[in-house]
Amino acid sequence: MFSARTPTGNELPDSGKAPPMNDTPRILIISDSDIRGTTLADWRDMGTLNPADFDLAILEMTSLVFAAQGALASPVVNDWPRFFDQLNRVRERLIRLLASGGTVVALLPTGRVANAGSSYFDVGHVLPFEVTSDFASGTTLNFDNAGWAKYFARVAPWEFSLRVEETAPFNGRLPTWLGALSLTNADGMWADVTALATNRAGEMLGLAVEFHDPTRTIGPLFVVPNPADGDTKAAIELILEEVLGVVVALPAPDWAESVQLTGLVKIDDCIDLLNQQARQVEADIASLRVEREKLTRWLGLIYETGQPLQDLCEEAYMMLGATTRPSEVSDEFVVIHDGAEMLIEVKGVGKSASKAHVGQLLVDSTKHDPEFDRIGLVVNAWRDLPLEERDTSSKSWFPQNVVEQAMPAGMLLVRTDTLLEATIRVVNGADGQQILDKMFASAPGVWIL
Repeated sequence: MFSARTPTGNELPDSGKAPPMNDTPRILIISDSDIRGTTLADWRDMGTLNPADFDLAILEMTSLVFAAQGALASPVVNDWPRFFDQLNRVRERLIRLLASGGTVVALLPTGRVANAGSSYFDVGHVLPFEVTSDFASGTTLNFDNAGWAKYFARVAPWEFSLRVEETAPFNGRLPTWLGALSLTNADGMWADVTALATNRAGEMLGLAVEFHDPTRTIGPLFVVPNPADGDTKAAIELILEEVLGVVVALPAPDWAESVQLTGLVKIDDCIDLLNQQARQVEADIASLRVEREKLTRWLGLIYETGQPLQDLCEEAYMMLGATTRPSEVSDEFVVIHDGAEMLIEVKGVGKSASKAHVGQLLVDSTKHDPEFDRIGLVVNAWRDLPLEERDTSSKSWFPQNVVEQAMPAGMLLVRTDTLLEATIRVVNGADGQQILDKMFASAPGVWIL
């Protein structure tokens, strides 16, 4: 149950005081106002920012609502279901900010925000608890905290008061989200609301809220209106310095850059040199990545099948120094070396090479007149297995019956892992012509590099 109360005495109770900031607090600003020493972002950045990286977040709520409106691909007049779905997502981000253990300040606009038509909604609906605005103007302010007093002096004349709904304090969603985030037991959660300033009728003009369960406290969240003069940047600086005790560094004037400091030129020269070296390193890395890609593409010889494998095998023979041409008698290719021609058949299979593969190559070779000098069957066998699991006693690359069928025809049987090894040797400087010489002169059967 919420308990909205007005503080008495010279100090706000704990739920109305900002915790002390670290010596160098990490501050996130969601606004159009750039504050030096802080991280400026908009709500679209929340998907990449980690709320736990910050000690304090100041949220200009109008920008939040406009972000939700902009997230609709094609805004439709009174398309409230889709619009409020976006607001629910924004509310969840706000809860994640609170749950990170930092302080959050929400600046409400001094008015209502419209969707694409004449309908309006209360910006307070974006908060993780049900708070609404009663619109009425006035100048009377009651407060007891010096920091917030200076801030609220800029709010007058105020245009609305805040009202927390006792019946739905969590908008019906907070416990579920926090439970999903493993932050609390939703059934055992409560919150304290403290008025920061009130009007003459005792209605809240600003509030602080903390969420509790038996094991932890989440917050505080401060909810205050934007100043009446509309200077959001000045309002944020005032909150940082007067209320939260964070000193905001002044931006350097333009003329400060022209002052020459001893040692500055040397530092700048070192920076320029390091930047040049960094660019050269980046260029070297990019070049090496290209070389690496050229090398690793040959690995396709031991996992590809079909046309990609055939193309890669043909390129491998060309890398060795041979020339190639299409075959007139099959859909494969012919390797030419020192005037001799070898008809090549390429197979990529999930099992061993078969007698059918040998038979197909024999039939194709007899269609050519004159006959080819050599014929070669290149096979990527057991292609789905790692190399160390291939060519075992139960998974032979070229079974004995296949070898026996191929040898009488003078057929060369080439394993693609052997062709890969030959190619990599040439890439690293070996003489490909010598490898081709030995291949064309090799005895029938399985080729050994």
